[in-house]
Amino acid sequence: MKQGCPTGTGLLDILTTAVLIVTPGGRICSMNTAAELLFGTSEQRSIDQELRSLSPGMDELHDLVERAAQQGSGFGRELGLFMPHRDNPGLHVVCRVTPLRSDQGSHLAVELFDATHWRQIDREQALIEQHEVSR
Repeated sequence: MKQGCPTGTGLLDILTTAVLIVTPGGRICSMNTAAELLFGTSEQRSIDQELRSLSPGMDELHDLVERAAQQGSGFGRELGLFMPHRDNPGLHVVCRVTPLRSDQGSHLAVELFDATHWRQIDREQALIEQHEVSR
């Protein structure tokens, strides 16, 4: 690694993508600032909690974590989440779960990107195209 390059959790905290590090059983080990904002909680409150405790309807994400842990490979999908603490509680995220191996054992990185805005843009574009065709 090049000397002077940022590493570790400090680097994760400047990302706008929510990143959680979880155990193969789905317990939270750490989360970056974007994840704290997404879920409306702090890393300190979430440590050693189950992934499901972050929000209602997290079963699909928990299943994806278990699948990635069992098969030892990364998986991704789009998920719908319900975030009651947000102004717009219905949230669509693109999720990627990747196994990590280190001296501390096996963990998984969970990346969550808010896709709600992109879905809205896609719907608006489809409406514009439909309007153009009907003309």
